[in-house]
Amino acid sequence: VIHACHRRNRRRDSVVRILADDEFNGCHFGRCGVITMNINAELAKKFLECRALPSKKMDQLLALPSLDNKRIDLEIIEQNLVSDEMIARVYAEFFGMRYEDINLISINPEIVSLVTQDFVDKYAIIPLNERDGSLLVALSDPFDYEGIMRVQSIDNPKIELIVSTKKKISAIKNLVFSRSSTVEAIS
Repeated sequence: VIHACHRRNRRRDSVVRILADDEFNGCHFGRCGVITMNINAELAKKFLECRALPSKKMDQLLALPSLDNKRIDLEIIEQNLVSDEMIARVYAEFFGMRYEDINLISINPEIVSLVTQDFVDKYAIIPLNERDGSLLVALSDPFDYEGIMRVQSIDNPKIELIVSTKKKISAIKNLVFSRSSTVEAIS
């Protein structure tokens, strides 16, 4: 597991500071707690700006002792307080990325097959097509540094990341890979 600390600069580029599990678990509470609290404060602000939760509920969440070492978005997901769509929209805002409904994007099965079904299942990241010379890749969790690094190893110099939901990514995966299995079976 990798924990990411996000900061955004004025050009809206994402900069991610990574703490490996051993560094995260073995560090002094003050440093890790501060990192988690900073992320939680920024995420809480985005959830409020997006009107995903009322401020009273957000205050209750922020007061939870479990959030000392846990991101607030994970607690929100665990408690099923907002829709997957809203989580994706908040992530997009937080990371300065675009949220897109990938059901409306033209999908190139050859591009999707640059990764395996297992990869999509594990990371909820899927390449969709090419757009303006870049590989268009949808992901559900921009905090998943390992998955992002793995998709960047695909032989394409430019990658455009967009945020979507796990359900929509899984639906595209099922559609594309079931078609290719059917074609193979017919051949």
